[in-house]
Amino acid sequence: MLVHCQSLDSHKQVASSLRSHPFENKERYSPESAPRVSSRFVDPGGPLNLHQLTALAIANSAVGTAAEANARVARARYATIGEWRDPELRASFDWDDLRVNEVVEAGGTDDIRRAETLSMNVRFYLPNPWKIRAELYKSLAEIDYADFVVRQEQRNIANKVKRTYQKLQFLKARARIGDIIKELKQEEYERLDGLVRQGLSVRQQADKQRMMALRLRGRKFVSLAGIRKTRQELATLVGLNDPGRIQVTGPPNCPVIGVNALLLPTLTEIAYVQDPEINSVNRKRELARGDLSAFEARKIPWFSFIYIGRDSVYRDNLVTKDTYEIGLAIKVPIFTMFSKEESIYREQIRGFQKQAAQHRRQIERRIAGILMTIRTLQEDLERFDRESDEIGIAYREIRESGDPIARTEFAQQQTVMRLERVLERLVLAEAYHESILDLENIVRMDIEEIFTEQSVRIE
Repeated sequence: MLVHCQSLDSHKQVASSLRSHPFENKERYSPESAPRVSSRFVDPGGPLNLHQLTALAIANSAVGTAAEANARVARARYATIGEWRDPELRASFDWDDLRVNEVVEAGGTDDIRRAETLSMNVRFYLPNPWKIRAELYKSLAEIDYADFVVRQEQRNIANKVKRTYQKLQFLKARARIGDIIKELKQEEYERLDGLVRQGLSVRQQADKQRMMALRLRGRKFVSLAGIRKTRQELATLVGLNDPGRIQVTGPPNCPVIGVNALLLPTLTEIAYVQDPEINSVNRKRELARGDLSAFEARKIPWFSFIYIGRDSVYRDNLVTKDTYEIGLAIKVPIFTMFSKEESIYREQIRGFQKQAAQHRRQIERRIAGILMTIRTLQEDLERFDRESDEIGIAYREIRESGDPIARTEFAQQQTVMRLERVLERLVLAEAYHESILDLENIVRMDIEEIFTEQSVRIE
């Protein structure tokens, strides 16, 4: 079977969409532009399918609402970077008492005269453009990660809903087939019981069919209990008050994935872009790079502040002198030039790069294991179907060689056998679809979105 895989360019763009020049228009990063997880769900009324259940779960997600808030907060912080500090107004008042000796006839007297000085100046702190650039870079990393969390929360909700819904599908399918088998056993018992009344010695076979019908009736109650429990779990997950509104279709039928050497690196690359652990490590690495840039900015001499002032001198309540001044302070990074702080950030960056590489290898191993499981289950399903065909042929040969009563019995047994084989096959099919969901959980995307007819061909 030929399956096609979507190009990786779009997935790479998701991870690098916000890694642009830090001095771009800030309107792009306004809180209103943050992605949303919870959308307004319009209840259509009546039964809800899988797509509607997923939309309802996303709308009712408390974790999704928190992720949205974090994304808006990250953008709001971005908007504050580069703002000027409030200026400082400094004022002082001082005076000097001057003693003046005067000679008058017999003796001298002291005359005190006061000189008063009023000083006022305004100090403006100048932002460092290199430091602002580093802070913008760190803020973009925070925005990138916050937006990623919003998208991943939506995928997490969708995967949980799909997994629970799929479990409910298989439970109902097994219960439905179990009901049919029970009815066939009951019909066979009634047929054999009629033959007993006619004098034929088939009492043992009739009692056997009756006991099997009763045992299957007990299993039905267990199946119904499992269905009710799973339905209630799904209703609680999506925030639905009435579990009866959940519309359950037949078991899923995912396409067979052709497993080959080209599929593993492709899925690994997609999972690498979407993996929460790797994105968390990448966020920390980018923050460390921002800290390193901020430290480098501290090495550059820059204006600490600029001030403008006026001094007025008063004598006998009269202004005798006005002095105006303007000054500039420059921070000289003498000790910063010899600081070892830079090595801290470089070691952090190297450590995070190693962690990302290790996570990538773990992802590749996990995907390889799941692909091996999928391939094994595919082979088991194919082998199971061949065995079912062989058993059917054997039953037909036995039925054609027996007497009329034996033929009727074998026909019923053949029907029951087919249904029991369907039940057994559902177990394998459920394991296969669980593996598909495990793969979707790693690559963080729907398999149908990845395997399309428009892109890279994978055989």
